[in-house]
Amino acid sequence: MKLKLFTLTVFYCLFTYSQNIPVDIILKSNDTLTGTMLVRLSPYDKNEILPSSFNETVKFLDDFGMRKIKGKEIKELWFEDLQGNVRKFVSLTGYKHHIVEEAYANKVWWFRHYSFDLYHGHENVYEELYDEKYQKFKMGLFNSYKRKLRAFTKNDPEISEFIKRHDVKRKENILEVILMYESTLEED
Repeated sequence: MKLKLFTLTVFYCLFTYSQNIPVDIILKSNDTLTGTMLVRLSPYDKNEILPSSFNETVKFLDDFGMRKIKGKEIKELWFEDLQGNVRKFVSLTGYKHHIVEEAYANKVWWFRHYSFDLYHGHENVYEELYDEKYQKFKMGLFNSYKRKLRAFTKNDPEISEFIKRHDVKRKENILEVILMYESTLEED
């Protein structure tokens, strides 16, 4: 009886908190695919897509049917999330088995990595910044955002003051730090 109840609960959660969304994928073979992919939604906010549900394996559906595409086969993946934001995921050197979100790319780069914590039932995110020399700065579970952002911005006094006064775990504040830093870089 307990097993049946558990199985029903799992299937209910899978179908209640899942949705197909339109997606464009470029494979490493340079083939382009257009169709839909199955994503898991947050049980707390049905408008929030959990990228950990597809960063290793994408359940892709097109006119040829359903198939699974491994993250290591994907070069780029784009979709519009449920809030209307276009999101891009890419294959990043050093990460063989999954794709990461490209949050920003210009003179410097910002990537977001997602994993699902089964024990606590939520998604973990850690950030990776690359400066103009492609030096990596990791922020997340065991790294101080403030300390890493100061190192990333070469301890620029104006940016350090911004970092000190703001919650730099928020996406909009990380982006503001990146834009402030880019404005200090010389034009190519």
